[in-house]
Amino acid sequence: MSNHFLNAQAVQENAHSLAAALGIDTEHAEELLKAHAPITLDESEPLNVFLSEQVSKLLARTLQSAGTDADPQKAAVEILIGQIPPRSTAPTLWVSSDGDAACISRRRPNLLGVHKIHLAVLIVIACYSAAAALRLVIGDSLPFPNRDPLILDIRALGVTPAVISHQIDLCQTYLAGAGAIGNGYLWALRWFDVRGQLDIVDFDIVKAGNLKPPALVPRKRCRLEESGAAGCSGPAFVSALKARPQSRSFAGPTRKEGRFTLAAPIDSWSR
Repeated sequence: MSNHFLNAQAVQENAHSLAAALGIDTEHAEELLKAHAPITLDESEPLNVFLSEQVSKLLARTLQSAGTDADPQKAAVEILIGQIPPRSTAPTLWVSSDGDAACISRRRPNLLGVHKIHLAVLIVIACYSAAAALRLVIGDSLPFPNRDPLILDIRALGVTPAVISHQIDLCQTYLAGAGAIGNGYLWALRWFDVRGQLDIVDFDIVKAGNLKPPALVPRKRCRLEESGAAGCSGPAFVSALKARPQSRSFAGPTRKEGRFTLAAPIDSWSR
């Protein structure tokens, strides 16, 4: 879970991006990203384990290592989930949620661990947690305010029991762009009961430096018509979803296909 699986080109591209954001040289940025982020958690709560896995997958795309088996002796930051003491002397980041709000803080919260929360919402919390951990690694050089604690209003996301229990019929939908935001869309979508047809359209191809985290579901759980669609571990509500990856620019459907819905991630490609 925590092994550093980025190749040399991806490591360099991460360093270039960080260097540009901070106004530092690439060598310095690469040194900053050689950090280790152990995650310590109370494994008796399954939601703690799930959150830990998601944070680890995010940070492992950027840092040297992240996860429960990352070396605490080399820690630049330690992420804690649940009633568990730290394993390192590094700065700590506590992540907790009571189901209505999530708290990401450098100080130990009153409520520890995560409770009564949908898995797609935990992915959102994982994203903010990974960002906060990275902020601790690189310091206060980013030109953005540093909120501590960071409180997320989970209710504002609208993931209500009615939404969770309702099957979502996409009918025929095009996802225009499978970049960072498109991957996030798919990553969260797999935790909902979804059916229909989703055409994932992107003109870009996978290269050594732009490998993305796997975003869909195991091939056995989803009918994929073309090779190249990403697969990932985990339960799949989307076994009724027919996903069709297409390597091309999006110019709309053919007349034969008729009416459709367009989901367009707002990233550099779709703009």
